[in-house]
Amino acid sequence: PGPIGGVVFLDVNGDGVQDPEAPGVGGIRMDLGGDATATTVSDESGLYIFGGLAAGDYVVECAGTEGVEPTTPTRLEFSLGNGEVVDDAHFGWQLVAEEPTGIIKGKVWNDLNGDGMMNDGEPGLEGAVLTLAGDADGTTTTSSDGSYAFTELAAGTYEVTSTGPDGWVATTAT
Repeated sequence: PGPIGGVVFLDVNGDGVQDPEAPGVGGIRMDLGGDATATTVSDESGLYIFGGLAAGDYVVECAGTEGVEPTTPTRLEFSLGNGEVVDDAHFGWQLVAEEPTGIIKGKVWNDLNGDGMMNDGEPGLEGAVLTLAGDADGTTTTSSDGSYAFTELAAGTYEVTSTGPDGWVATTAT
């Protein structure tokens, strides 16, 4: 088996090439299609990899995120030979947002002692639904560690409400 990987980068000068001053971009969803399917997310350095792939034909797609536009193709096709390594599946994006954007993030946890405070040893709660209202609307669900995030938010006023999974009771304001 062989891997297909590369980097997602912020193309500062828009030339489609990752220059030394072009940082990697983390948290970008990468989709593999073709003879196998998978999804991963670029790490904080912009790196991603689909490992253990058998010889075959594959497509890698990078969706980007709000406030950017591609400077490279967003879909790459590969024919992978036995044991071949593809490490140049790079995707460049350039900022187009003129306004700074913000993030609202947090964690929903299992308040084991019911004191309304997150204490050491209290695990995150997967499956809680968070709803964003105000200058933008949205919904997300907590991950396995209880974390959530609303990203790419313009300056404004927002309210986040939470609904726990069935059978759970809130110990803080929702």
